[in-house]
Amino acid sequence: MKVINVYPLPDKHLIGIPVSERALLPKQHQAANPVTMSMEQVFLLPESEYNLFTHNMERRYTEGFQINIILLQDLIHWPSDWHYGDAVVFLTDPSQEITELLNKLSISFEQTVGESAIWTIAADQYPKLFDIYATMHEFDQRKVKMVAIPGMPHTTSPTPISFPKLVELATQYDGQPRLTLMMATVLQHTKSTPFSVSLPGLTINGDKDTLDVVFFL
Repeated sequence: MKVINVYPLPDKHLIGIPVSERALLPKQHQAANPVTMSMEQVFLLPESEYNLFTHNMERRYTEGFQINIILLQDLIHWPSDWHYGDAVVFLTDPSQEITELLNKLSISFEQTVGESAIWTIAADQYPKLFDIYATMHEFDQRKVKMVAIPGMPHTTSPTPISFPKLVELATQYDGQPRLTLMMATVLQHTKSTPFSVSLPGLTINGDKDTLDVVFFL
């Protein structure tokens, strides 16, 4: 099965398509200059032409294909050894949209390492973790909507995740699991207990000793 990454850019109404799929694009876009998104060279296709591209994918890859939507949460890499009280130091890839997001939230930029940039949130700025989550969630929802396949089933039922399971996920993956664990830990140290905090698409319940359930909506 063929697997490709796509990079929706809602504010620009463009979708990044890997240069390896050049032959499936309209000729006027095949001659364009590629740009780098998440370390991958892509052509920027107008949103209105995406359905034609997926139709061409269906014709070429008759054994099936899978499209991975690269979200903002996929482009930030969180520290695995973070504890409450530590500064949150994280890396981003070269994508311009991540830089724009973090600059808008006034996150501190420190230096670059290779292709990545290092950003830092001091302990007294932990509320910015919630700002990052809310902004990423809203933007990623728009990304998913841009490339949704008509008729694709969509569930709105909440899925409970135990705190040990969240820790396991956060150990294995960057993005939302790691960020959610950080936010839950901050709430555990700063909220009166027991508490229940609702964010867009997420509810965190807990007390000073345990974090009971996390719901991804």
